[in-house]
Amino acid sequence: MRGQVSQGLALLLFVAATLPAWAQEIGSASPGASETQPKDSGAAPAATGAIESIEEDQMVPPVPVSIEGYSLSLGPESERANYLRGGLTFSSTYDDNVLANTGRPTPDVSYSIWPWISLNQSRPRLKWSFSYSPGFTFYQKNTNLNEADHAFETKLEYRLSPNVTLRLRDAFSKSSNFFNQFEQNPGGGISSVGLQGQNNSVIPPLAERISNAGDVQLTYQVSQYGMVGMTGSCSQLRYPDRAQAGGLLDADVKAGELFYTHRVSKRNYLGATYRYQDLRASPSSVETQTHSLVVFYTIYFRPTVSLSVFAGPEFAETGAPHVKVHQDLSPAAGGSFGWQGRYTSLAVSVSRRVTDGGGLGSAVRAEDARASLRRQFTKALNAGLDAGYALNDLLVPTIESGVGGHTLFGAFSILQSLGRRFDLELRYTRLHQSYGDLPADRNRVSISLSYRFERALGR
Repeated sequence: MRGQVSQGLALLLFVAATLPAWAQEIGSASPGASETQPKDSGAAPAATGAIESIEEDQMVPPVPVSIEGYSLSLGPESERANYLRGGLTFSSTYDDNVLANTGRPTPDVSYSIWPWISLNQSRPRLKWSFSYSPGFTFYQKNTNLNEADHAFETKLEYRLSPNVTLRLRDAFSKSSNFFNQFEQNPGGGISSVGLQGQNNSVIPPLAERISNAGDVQLTYQVSQYGMVGMTGSCSQLRYPDRAQAGGLLDADVKAGELFYTHRVSKRNYLGATYRYQDLRASPSSVETQTHSLVVFYTIYFRPTVSLSVFAGPEFAETGAPHVKVHQDLSPAAGGSFGWQGRYTSLAVSVSRRVTDGGGLGSAVRAEDARASLRRQFTKALNAGLDAGYALNDLLVPTIESGVGGHTLFGAFSILQSLGRRFDLELRYTRLHQSYGDLPADRNRVSISLSYRFERALGR
């Protein structure tokens, strides 16, 4: 699998090298050009990190330095702003290994209820959004696993002046079941496609897990073709009961980044970034500091279709009490492709970088490949596919986590609308992972019925 990730990186780099020769031909399509099917006329609004209007002078941070990833929202879901939305979801799930046992699996059936609410507002200088969803899950046999969850996210973009923009983002979750947050994210996408983002590839057993990640970014367009920016990130991962968590540790990440990007043409961005990270695992007191200097390139075939690649050296220094300091110099590299259409949305990314261990005993050198696809077949029927592979090698092997391990997952969902306000969804998820004393093989099948509403704001 390690070779497959490396091959994926090489393929993206090769494609990027051949793009300029034919980018102009693809780029000649108007922002509203049709997709493969004739009915795909009229593209959706720009995806996260994309160019809203290629004809305008305003620049945006390309994907490798954006604090957001690709959105998988389909055209009809993206077209309207200034709305209050909400709803209620009831679901039942069968899990064939609810305790993630390595020996005899323990199957169980759970029932969940998820109320949710979200707001978004767009003004000439200010855009913001907010969403919150509590959740309650009850198990048929293992009643001691009953849980109450919370998920919260807010985003803000404010243009301080015509050339200066401030962006903020914060996401918080509290859950005893990682899959609950993963499965309650319709329209979500790949949130980590560059050098930012928590390592969420280590799937814990049923244990209370508290996660919070925040980013702040300030960008200044110094000229018609140049932009500088700085980004600060901070995230925390907590397991209040480590006995339940299978030995997983708490993790803290602090990071800062400076970047410059140059718009070579209307559709081509080239830039460089310096990034510093402080990665800590506790209570093991293992700390890693990294420095990376990365060059990146992004091309926008259309406002909602883009390809990015990045590569550069990364230096990591890891230390712990009574342990010899470990130093490592290795390449950081990756690439991503995003396509947000009216009836089809796709996001693919591959990367190799040093990041936090996601609960493992130290920082890791992570090789990651993932893909997400959503497709609307009819007005009332759409489906989704998610797949990913992650290889996490610890920079300093520990007793709790060994030398690292890998995660492999896949998920398929199909959603049928039952009128304007009700949806019926069927989902299957398959997980395989192995990290020291934390192996797991699980199959989950769930069915859910949702009610939704929306109201225009200020109308």
